[in-house]
Amino acid sequence: MSFFICRKVAGVNYLVADFNLLCYDHQWYRYLGVAILMLFIYPIGVPAITIYFLLRYRKRFNQPGVRVQLGFLYDAYTRTCWWFEVADMLNKLFLTSIVAFFPVKAQMPVAMGWLCLYMAVILTRVPYIRKGDDRLHLFALVEILLVILTGYVLVALQGQNTRLSNKDDDTISGVLIILTIGLFILFIVMAVRNFKRLIDYRNEKALAAKNAELDAAEALAKRNENHSGQNSAQGSRAEGNPNHRGGDMDGPPTPSPVAPSPNFVLPAYQQSPAAYTQYSTDDFQPPAYNAYNGYNAGVQGSPALPTLPAHPEQEDTVM
Repeated sequence: MSFFICRKVAGVNYLVADFNLLCYDHQWYRYLGVAILMLFIYPIGVPAITIYFLLRYRKRFNQPGVRVQLGFLYDAYTRTCWWFEVADMLNKLFLTSIVAFFPVKAQMPVAMGWLCLYMAVILTRVPYIRKGDDRLHLFALVEILLVILTGYVLVALQGQNTRLSNKDDDTISGVLIILTIGLFILFIVMAVRNFKRLIDYRNEKALAAKNAELDAAEALAKRNENHSGQNSAQGSRAEGNPNHRGGDMDGPPTPSPVAPSPNFVLPAYQQSPAAYTQYSTDDFQPPAYNAYNGYNAGVQGSPALPTLPAHPEQEDTVM
């Protein structure tokens, strides 16, 4: 944006970034298109694209895929201040570029007013998840405010043809240098502390996962032990059971046979083989007779009924 910042000196417009270059001449207009393109790509394009993606995925910030791609834009802030990264971009853009378009005498007062407004936003919204980041950001803004305020005082004194004494000059310079070094030291201390916390968190997480695996293995071993004890008990109970078939996987036990009732009476056609001749040649032994013999076949000591002879007319057809 410095391409558009010019200053008139003795009726001639010069580029503030380089007073060897003139503004609004043929060479300046030749690069105007490139400057406008870069203006839309970086100072305007980057914040615009950032706010676009944040608005688009605002309701899906917790999804892993969105967090991997856009998490660096909002993970440091609370969910109510998801927009603060864009606000910080605009703050830097205003202090480094937009302030230069104001008149020279108004630049430092405008910058100080903007900084006070921005600090008020941080104090009221408290955007960062880690409170130490809020304090660090405020410390940096206070230092910038003091530097601008010092420059404003020096310019005001120079306009009144008044100069600071060497002692005052050294005092102000020392305070500014100490603030700058202090900010750097504070940043290093906070970075080391946060890194240590991250290492401790990962170690605790790994230890918790290891303990969970040990607990799961212990529970599995205990379960297997209980299962083995149950199988042993079942085997002991099954030793005296003649119908036990060896285990749960061998199928259900054989049901105990039931002796027929003493009042069971055979039908008349089964009491005498001669009664069998009343059936046709298509009839084999009657179902009731076969069922009785089949039921008692597996019962030890259960007498089976005598097998009825085949019908004379069936002897040639059985084979």
